[in-house]
Amino acid sequence: MSYLVWLELKYSTLSLIIPGQHLIKEIEFQLSNLDKIRIYCNNEYKKISATYNQKVMNVNDKWLITNNKYKINDYNPNINLSGNNHEASGSNDN
Repeated sequence: MSYLVWLELKYSTLSLIIPGQHLIKEIEFQLSNLDKIRIYCNNEYKKISATYNQKVMNVNDKWLITNNKYKINDYNPNINLSGNNHEASGSNDN
């Protein structure tokens, strides 16, 4: 049996044994990407709010939408999207 056939057989067997693990990892990866997008958008909305002195929407870590008004010091220009981010919440002006 050639090495390539053995690898193919090994990985197809593994995927039959644990089919859900790949799906779970893919879902976790996609959720992580969505969270990074949420953080990025919130930061951009904060910039808009500070620039135009307007309320903007903010999506928190529980995916609830609020309207907030931010000042120039509230947004982080050096946002880190590679790890866990704890965002500073703005003033809640509802």
